[in-house]
Amino acid sequence: MNDRLWWYVARSSGLVAWALLAASTLWGLALTTRAFDRRVAPRWLHDLHRFLGGLATIFVGIHVVALLADSYTPFGLSDLLVPFAAH
Repeated sequence: MNDRLWWYVARSSGLVAWALLAASTLWGLALTTRAFDRRVAPRWLHDLHRFLGGLATIFVGIHVVALLADSYTPFGLSDLLVPFAAH
């Protein structure tokens, strides 16, 4: 396996998680402002919002695991779970 694999996985999963969190937040805001007509079923819109949030949570988990496995910058579990604990 390539020694840069975890570096690429950590960075790409972080970017994907960020994009999914942004999309979920913007979708939730669009739902609360009633920007959509009544033609679209509200359950489907709410399910999409929940799906984006759940997928973002999965990618955040992949990001944390990849940061733990990456040897370029050694992070401990407390460094990743406690804000501002890393050096």
